[in-house]
Amino acid sequence: ESDFCQQRLPRESNSLKCQQAITVGRRPRHKMASAIFRALLFVTAVVSVSLAAPPSDVVVLDTDNFDRMTKEGVWFIKFYAPWCGHCKRMAPIWEQLAKRLLETGIRVGKVDADGETEIGERFTIQHYPTLKIFEGGKATDYKGGTDMDSMHKFALEYKAKPRAQATTSSKPFNFAAAFKNIDTNHLAGPALAIVEKLAGDSLGLYSFAIFLLGFFAGILAGIMFAVREKAHFD
Repeated sequence: ESDFCQQRLPRESNSLKCQQAITVGRRPRHKMASAIFRALLFVTAVVSVSLAAPPSDVVVLDTDNFDRMTKEGVWFIKFYAPWCGHCKRMAPIWEQLAKRLLETGIRVGKVDADGETEIGERFTIQHYPTLKIFEGGKATDYKGGTDMDSMHKFALEYKAKPRAQATTSSKPFNFAAAFKNIDTNHLAGPALAIVEKLAGDSLGLYSFAIFLLGFFAGILAGIMFAVREKAHFD
């Protein structure tokens, strides 16, 4: 730097002019270094983007969205802890499983049960990883292997199993139709005979009233029997 200064200025020049010349001589080097630095930043950004992880098909579940997300459809969920070595080794397999089940309608999720303690306690998570399959908010334990084939087979078999149908009918019961099943003609004969007998009974109206109570009690019992039979066959 001093040699460069001496070549540009006479010896009698003061130190300020010398320093200015040194600064002028440095500018090309600074521009080159700046250009190289910007190029390195650009290359680093390109490499970072190219090496970035692809979008995940595994849904991250937590206290805020767990119930809302799992109340519909079938979910295969892994409860894990970030410090669990086996969970880390299983992570890429779980990602592949999510991709394979995507077209079946089975959603794959994961819960950091070590951080989401409320969910962990709710489902009694005692070891990691714990796998459960959910449908309609109800959980079923998975106790098979953690290899791809075992988990994939279990999920497909669960989805294919028949669902229990509701045993009660949503239609209101037709009391008129049930009443038609009662054979009123069969009841009319004996009833009229009893009425005729009571008409000549010495107890008079009191006995007749007792008869009427019994008669209508029998009718009511017949209706209740028909209702029960109808509900049984439905």
